[in-house]
Amino acid sequence: MQKFRCEDMSAMDVSFRYLFERIDMFMKIEHPNQLAKLAFDDRDYPIKQTYSPPSTTFFHRSSAGLSLELIIPTPFFAISQAHTVGLQLADLVPSHIGLPL
Repeated sequence: MQKFRCEDMSAMDVSFRYLFERIDMFMKIEHPNQLAKLAFDDRDYPIKQTYSPPSTTFFHRSSAGLSLELIIPTPFFAISQAHTVGLQLADLVPSHIGLPL
């Protein structure tokens, strides 16, 4: 079980890197003419401060991040408990089919 925490603020955690690579590969196979949009839950400001700088560095400055062609390189931050039905479903569905959040 991965924790998905960035220990080093200047580098993307390896768990995120592998996840993003899998998302890019899925998009290439299933939806080659579309782009994936990453959305992080933004329940409080410290979470955004934890994930935003390393993800920006990863997507815009690293060779691994620059090679991901079908992911929008700027992640979005939204509060899933607000009036965003899509994010609420993204939180709800994995818990019902047994996937860890």
